[in-house]
Amino acid sequence: MKIQLITTGNKVQYWRDGELIYDIYDKDPYLEGWFGFRTVRSHLRLDNFKVYRLAD
Repeated sequence: MKIQLITTGNKVQYWRDGELIYDIYDKDPYLEGWFGFRTVRSHLRLDNFKVYRLAD
């Protein structure tokens, strides 16, 4: 699966294999902080993980 998490201003989107799963408006978004994956008791394997800054 290809997962894309996209945040632009107040918009948050979750895409899976090119399909938009959810698209929400966050009236009070986090502007800084940490990001993590929960992998407790799972068989999750991350491969080819990348982070990109979107052009304005």
